[in-house]
Amino acid sequence: MTARATAQDGLAMSSRNAYLSEDERRRAPIVYRSLEAARLLVEEKGEKSAAAVAQEMRRVLAEDEGLQVQYTQVLQRETLEDLTEIPADGEALLAVATVRAPHLLGRRVQEDAE
Repeated sequence: MTARATAQDGLAMSSRNAYLSEDERRRAPIVYRSLEAARLLVEEKGEKSAAAVAQEMRRVLAEDEGLQVQYTQVLQRETLEDLTEIPADGEALLAVATVRAPHLLGRRVQEDAE
């Protein structure tokens, strides 16, 4: 797995995240936690269903009742097409977007374990 540049708590170091209020900044790392939960589901438990991985991201995000999730997706890394299954090589892009805090974006690339 590789990820974007992140702060110590996992929040992406993006220009948009610089505009978060103190409360939004405190709540934002849940996006990273959702991506990590998905990564663990794939890497440690061997989950292959893209729907199950997306559902796991949503389950974690639901812990913050004030967060409005626009989407959770599991995509083919190069074409950005929706996947139904995690490929045998393990390469996939996990994406999450939320509204308010202003478009917190998270993504993680699932790469070959070798």
